[in-house]
Amino acid sequence: MKRLCLLILCIFSLMLTACGGQADQEKLDEFKSQLSQRETVSFTADIRCEYPDKTHEFSLYYEGGTEGSTVKVLSPKMIAGVSAEFSPDGTSLNFGETSVDTGNLDEYGLSPMSALPSLVNLMKNGFMESSWEEADFSVYELSLNDNLSAQIWFNSLNMVPVKAELISNGTVKVFCNIDNWLKIME
Repeated sequence: MKRLCLLILCIFSLMLTACGGQADQEKLDEFKSQLSQRETVSFTADIRCEYPDKTHEFSLYYEGGTEGSTVKVLSPKMIAGVSAEFSPDGTSLNFGETSVDTGNLDEYGLSPMSALPSLVNLMKNGFMESSWEEADFSVYELSLNDNLSAQIWFNSLNMVPVKAELISNGTVKVFCNIDNWLKIME
């Protein structure tokens, strides 16, 4: 009898997990749909990039649409105003009226300037690997391939992203605190 009760509890637990996973997938699909329908998306982010021998911190502004995206450095002050433009034709680094063509980005490479476009791409096209609740946040682990994934914390009430960690080859490389996200879940 005890074994039967234990078996029933295990099956019931699995059923609850499956229901939660389906509900989380539906919330994510709704977010992705609304994100894809927007003509432009913009936000600011404080990011920390971890390299094997150093750490760099930046404040960045992201604006993107169907034709590409732009990332502008807000700080550190020494390089404020530098921007990178990402389009299907390639990437260019700009400062004032000067533009330097940097070529296409490597599919798996992360840099401070490519982190936010990569994050938005994961939000739009990533596959949900797992999800869980953490305090007032819904956390989703999304991946595009074996080499690039992210854990993204959304406000549970309105599905606005507030924090993310970009993971390259299994290691967190970029930590993002997201601000001023356009409210897409109105």
